Amino acid sequence: MSRPGAQNSSGQPQAAERSSPIDRKAPIATEAALIERNATYASEAQFEAANLWRGVHLWVAIPAAVLAAIAGGTALVTTAGRLAAGAIALAAAALSSISAVLGAPSRVSQHEAAGTNFLALRNDARVFRLVDLPQASFAKARSSLERLEARHDEITTQAVLTPRLAWWLARRRVNAGKLRRSIDATLTPPADDPRQ
Repeated sequence: MSRPGAQNSSGQPQAAERSSPIDRKAPIATEAALIERNATYASEAQFEAANLWRGVHLWVAIPAAVLAAIAGGTALVTTAGRLAAGAIALAAAALSSISAVLGAPSRVSQHEAAGTNFLALRNDARVFRLVDLPQASFAKARSSLERLEARHDEITTQAVLTPRLAWWLARRRVNAGKLRRSIDATLTPPADDPRQ
């Protein structure tokens, strides 16, 4: 049995003194904070991507509708305007085809769903870190962290790819403290993020 303050042969404190229950959970708290931060940036990036796709849809669909209306009006007003009406109708059809190929409305839905999933993960990680972790045993804390990590991996795997511009816009928003649906804007940007 070792006495208090005893050191091993290398001068290091013995294992019993090196880690208190709180110290043992510090890495778990750090990992939970990392999941929370990553989920924050990912949710913001997904919502920014949804906004970008919403803009693409509006910039393609509205001109298509306007051109279709002009083509129809031109064809009805005069028979001499058939060539112009045909050209305008072809442009409207091209824009409609582009809109269909891009599938912007479904991309908006996919990005919003992923953003919502990342938000839920962020909130759960925060509650775990601030409320549950201090009272949890080490084994229960480790098990809860593993479930958070598994959810993070699953959401990340299922999420649609996010354009670099969306990540840039999200980082600006988070760094400015303008988080969506947030009560805590004290997060710092990830230093190891390759998209910086």
